[in-house]
Amino acid sequence: MTRLPRQLENLAKMLTYLLCHRPDEFGLVLDPEGFVPVKQLLQALTGEPGWGHVRRHHLEQLAGLLHPPRFEMAADRIRGLIPGPADLRRSGNDPPPLLYLAITPKIH
Repeated sequence: MTRLPRQLENLAKMLTYLLCHRPDEFGLVLDPEGFVPVKQLLQALTGEPGWGHVRRHHLEQLAGLLHPPRFEMAADRIRGLIPGPADLRRSGNDPPPLLYLAITPKIH
C-alpha cells in the first residue's frame, strides 16, 4: 500500500471494515455486485464518532491514491475490492427445513 497521510490511512481502514467485512453493522445493504450508494455510506459514517467530516471528495481521493486499489467508485456507488465475509453471500438453494446439531446434555 502507498504511504498515505494518517487521516486517509485511518479512513481506508474504516472503509475496508465497513464495505468488506461488516456492512450490516452500519445498516448498509450491498447490491449483488457489492456496491452501496455513496450517499448511504456517508450517512453511515456521519453516525460514527470522529467520521462526520468525511465527504465524497475524500472517498474519490482515497480511491485514486491506493495502489493496489481497495475501493472502486462507479457513478454514485462505491464498493470494496478486498474479499471478505461479504463475499460469502450465495444465491440459490434454500436451507433445509430441519437442521440438527449434536450437543451434550450438560450444554443443553
